[in-house]
Amino acid sequence: MLKQKKMDYESEKGLPFPDLITLSDSESSILRQRLFASLGVDSPLPRKEIGKLFPHKFKEIATSIPMEDDTFLYNIVTDFCGYNPVVVFINFYEFDAIDVISLKELSRALNDIWLPGAEDIDVFDSKLSWVVQVNHEEILLGLRAE
Repeated sequence: MLKQKKMDYESEKGLPFPDLITLSDSESSILRQRLFASLGVDSPLPRKEIGKLFPHKFKEIATSIPMEDDTFLYNIVTDFCGYNPVVVFINFYEFDAIDVISLKELSRALNDIWLPGAEDIDVFDSKLSWVVQVNHEEILLGLRAE
């Protein structure tokens, strides 16, 4: 996640940004490879958007994102994967810098860090069996390992 997003959050909210760990380039690369293998694709390109690799496999799971609901993403993710993934990984673009954050904190901060119309956020956990994408068109998409 861009440092500017954290700084903007802190200045607008007057609160510190929720605990977030940014993985190293090598950790992000390894995690990306493991996730893509789990989902059934071998991408030779080191940086690739998941939506371009799996465009027809994603299923729509919500058609709008209520900006005032701090539990919306949390509820969507837990319903989609069938359990409460306490900690999740988030990717903002091509899996070059993956962050680790509490799902509840991400749900609370989503509307402060996500730019509708401009970016997709991929959310997944250590089981690597699903991805929920908050896409730039404000549609939530889900993908499960086959």
